[in-house]
Amino acid sequence: MFLLHHRIDHRIQALVFSFLTCNNNASLSAHTPPLQETSKKNNPQTTTSPKRILVTGGAGFLGSNLCARLLAQGHKVIALDNLYTGRQENITPLLKNKNFKFIKHDIINPIDIPVDWIFNFACPASPPHYQKDPIFTTKTSVLGALNMLELARKYGARIMQAS
Repeated sequence: MFLLHHRIDHRIQALVFSFLTCNNNASLSAHTPPLQETSKKNNPQTTTSPKRILVTGGAGFLGSNLCARLLAQGHKVIALDNLYTGRQENITPLLKNKNFKFIKHDIINPIDIPVDWIFNFACPASPPHYQKDPIFTTKTSVLGALNMLELARKYGARIMQAS
C-alpha cells in the first residue's frame, strides 16, 4: 500500500508541477522527481502567490491527495464533491486547515465560486461505479466539464480537465 501511495504522490506532484509551470511535455511517470527536489528558481512554491483552487472530486482518492498537496504549498483549497464515490473520511484531516473548505455539490449543476485554478477530477472512475449508472456518469463528464469550463471562463481561471 505504501508503494502505491508513494507512486500516486509522485504522479500528483508531476501533475501539479506541470500545471503550475505550463509544461506540456510533463511526464506522469513514477520517476518524476518530487516538487521539493526542484530548484528554488523553478519551484512553483516560491514563484507563485497563494491561489484559490477548486478541486472537483475533492473527496475521492486522487482529489483528496491533491487537496492535501495544494494546502501544503500554502494555497486556499475548495473541495467540491457529491460523495457518490468520494468519501468524507478522505478529507476529514483537511477540515482542520483554515485554508480548506468542503462543499457537497454535484457538478452537473452550475456553481459560482471565484477561483484562480480548477482541477476537475469529478467522475466515477471504477467500472462498478460508472457502469452502475452510465447516464449519470455521462452527465458528470459532459455537463460537469462544461460547467467547470464556464466557471473558468467567468473568472479567468486556469483549468485542468482530468475526468
